[in-house]
Amino acid sequence: VLTLPELMGAVTKSIWSEIAAKPEGKFTDRQPAISSLRRNLQFEHLNRLFDLAEMRGGTAALKPIANLATLTLQDLKTQLAAAKEFGNLDTYSRAHVMDLHDRISKFLEGKYARNTGAGAGGGIFIMREPAAGDTSATGNGVGGESFVPPATLAPATITPTVPAGGESSGN
Repeated sequence: VLTLPELMGAVTKSIWSEIAAKPEGKFTDRQPAISSLRRNLQFEHLNRLFDLAEMRGGTAALKPIANLATLTLQDLKTQLAAAKEFGNLDTYSRAHVMDLHDRISKFLEGKYARNTGAGAGGGIFIMREPAAGDTSATGNGVGGESFVPPATLAPATITPTVPAGGESSGN
């Protein structure tokens, strides 16, 4: 019977064997250090680790899995940083190593946003002070400002400025 850390360690070691130590030999774009099949496998494994590391909610049983996935990501980041210094990698392998190192770094910094397919399309927030008698604004804004849902906004009114001579400036 394997423990969860043993299982995750064995899978990770097998999938990432090319970056565990500097590969021997001379590699070219025709004979890469990391084949396209292995690069795809490593990319997919990385995405599964991201998924596991994000499992913070739910039952208490998920927390150890999320922690182990995060630890694995931190270890991979260290290994990939070392692999970036391998002087004999081909262009494909070097680009792969650099890309995955950057992805892990951004994820661990909390800046890496992935499209989960659940309508992640962004949005617009409009902040304004409520007009007199406007009850649609709520007091949830930062620094006392109010958030107004876009559906409740009235069209903006533009009033031209008229100079003292009485003629419009043409704006």
